[in-house]
Amino acid sequence: MTPSQPNKGLEHLRRIAATALDDDAYRQRLLDDPAGVLQEEGIAVPDGVNVVVHENTAEEVHLALPTGLKNEQELNPDETDIRTLNTGMHF
Repeated sequence: MTPSQPNKGLEHLRRIAATALDDDAYRQRLLDDPAGVLQEEGIAVPDGVNVVVHENTAEEVHLALPTGLKNEQELNPDETDIRTLNTGMHF
């Protein structure tokens, strides 16, 4: 993937995060049913994959590490599977 070729799945995730910042009801839905919201937004969440959304606060900051360099792969720009996006997800 080149810088001029944005990744569809990562763009979805960025849009989801931005919407959650502006819309309290959407953020709560994302916290309550992350897989459901991701699927509504076009991100595939396969059966058996548990999606957890953490919300940072002034007292607690979460750092999510991607799966590991041995699993890292170049993303297809049309990729929308949450497992693949997890190898290099950044907001």
